[in-house]
Amino acid sequence: MRLDRSALIALAVFASGGAEAHVAMVSHQTRHGPSGIKVGPCGVANSLHGRAVYRYAPGETVTFVWDEYVYHPGYFRISFDDEGDDDFVDPLDYFDFYTNPTVLLDDIHRHDMPGDGIYSIDLTLPDVECDQCTLQLAQIMTDKPLYEIGTDDLYYNCVDIALAEPAQGTAAAAALAALLVLRRRQLDSR
Repeated sequence: MRLDRSALIALAVFASGGAEAHVAMVSHQTRHGPSGIKVGPCGVANSLHGRAVYRYAPGETVTFVWDEYVYHPGYFRISFDDEGDDDFVDPLDYFDFYTNPTVLLDDIHRHDMPGDGIYSIDLTLPDVECDQCTLQLAQIMTDKPLYEIGTDDLYYNCVDIALAEPAQGTAAAAALAALLVLRRRQLDSR
């Protein structure tokens, strides 16, 4: 099954209603779901890899969609660790961009006013092979005075991936599977 980018975003928006979080990945299942976002590097202390592992080819471009349920001015950062999640480093301040080699994209979708809350980005994955890789989406909030590492200025979502040739799945299939899981949770909570 092949879905284009606009179809993935539409599915993500449809399926995302009802989750409780400040920010939640909707195109991929994260390690701890939408409620485990407050402790770095992956939302919950002593986080373990492997809940849902998405398989891609090295260098493949994947669409990631997330929803900011509770608005905060700020921006997002996407980082990559090719062996777990121990190399992720929080920014030192609000303007600490690309200062860590794990950061793939920084200062993404900066916003100072509430918007529709749905964000997406096409991300080209690193051209390496790994079976314990992690992608981290960090929300950096700029509405609190005196930014401090280890406080509530950041929220985290981690997606576990494996990069190998040939890929054993497609980006569209992975996104659709994650959206179906979210939809099932919505129905179960009613």
